[in-house]
Amino acid sequence: MPVRTVLERGPKGKKTVAFAVDWPGWSRGAKTPEQSVATLESYRQRYRPIAASAGMAKEFDAAGRLKVSWTLPFLVRHSAYHVMDHAWEMEDKDLSGEAKSLDR
Repeated sequence: MPVRTVLERGPKGKKTVAFAVDWPGWSRGAKTPEQSVATLESYRQRYRPIAASAGMAKEFDAAGRLKVSWTLPFLVRHSAYHVMDHAWEMEDKDLSGEAKSLDR
């Protein structure tokens, strides 16, 4: 099973943090999203003792690769922009032909 991973950008957009949703405390930051995911993966073995002390060593060892998903605020913002973009396109296209007759 892949490790659900979420990326969060800092308030100024200069840094990104990748964190494993199902493994509290397993998170790493860097300047780019790619670097933060790579850093998070490189810390996998350093996090293992924490999972073992919680009695979840087998589950942690069975965890697969990191799978990055969107955060809810990003998904909502992206979807809203996408919908509004299509609405603006539809507004720009006058399919009735009335606008041409009004300009004359």
